[in-house]
Amino acid sequence: MTHLWHTRVAAAFVLVVAPLAAGAPGDARADEAGDSATAQTLFDEAKALMQSKRYADACPKLEQSQKLQPAGGTLLFLSLCLEGQGRTASAWVRFNQALSTARRDRRTDREAVANEHLAALVPQLTKLTVDVPEGVRTTGLEVMRDGKVVPTAAWGDAVPVDPGLHTVRATAPGHLPWETKVTSAEPGATAKVEVPALELDPAASAVALSPPPQPHDVAPPPQASTWGPQKTAAVVVGGVGVVGLALGAGFGVAALVEKGNESGATRATTSDAAYHEGNTSSIALGIGAAAAIAGGVLWLTTPKVKPATAGWHPWPVVGPHGAAGVGLTRAW
Repeated sequence: MTHLWHTRVAAAFVLVVAPLAAGAPGDARADEAGDSATAQTLFDEAKALMQSKRYADACPKLEQSQKLQPAGGTLLFLSLCLEGQGRTASAWVRFNQALSTARRDRRTDREAVANEHLAALVPQLTKLTVDVPEGVRTTGLEVMRDGKVVPTAAWGDAVPVDPGLHTVRATAPGHLPWETKVTSAEPGATAKVEVPALELDPAASAVALSPPPQPHDVAPPPQASTWGPQKTAAVVVGGVGVVGLALGAGFGVAALVEKGNESGATRATTSDAAYHEGNTSSIALGIGAAAAIAGGVLWLTTPKVKPATAGWHPWPVVGPHGAAGVGLTRAW
């Protein structure tokens, strides 16, 4: 199989790739002259390394050359390099890209090379299935393979991977992370990893069970005042009423005293004084009564303000193993 692969690569190199590769970076648009020169240099160095079967050194140079100046020939060479390095899944991805590029560019020669190698690669692909059972799926669960997120839609699918050791990691808020390593199966076989239910993080559970922090050096909010401008006015008006009533009573008593002191000689004078004091008493009593009534009405019609009260309020908690409960916290 190895001898057949080298023969196929050599034939592709001589008959198709080599004649085209000399100008491969030049068949795509160069953004800058410097990038174009660097891409060409990297490509030439990679060709020499591939002829010496130093694929591990050649592939990174081809990757960089392709980034600097994308070209169909460079992409095809990169696919061959990855295949020679034994990275079958990576080569399979790149050959598919090279095939699409060749069809777009109407390069039937490159299309034939890509198709030939894809047909030989597919039966050799090793695959890895990352299964996440419905019962272990939780909010925020994220699964990664070799540091890259596995999309939810790909959970349970057999995905081609390069041969070797792979790391599968799962994380979720409030849970301990889980990680395992698996070696990909033999060529053409599929390895499987099943993500288990993640354990709750004790630290996160302890935080959930603790009541909300209450600052000890902050006094409770002041009580809402129940005294307003209307009550002030009620007191003032009521006070005027009390004074008026007192004056009215005083003048009334004085009028009675004057009335009692009437005699024959002073009857006219005394009667006149008593008359005026009686009138003054009536006026003062009337004003005092009206003011007192008005003050009472103002006081009684003052809008009531409900003062803030302290009480206990429930708040939800989550205990170990997902147990739910209700806690109480003091609020003002």
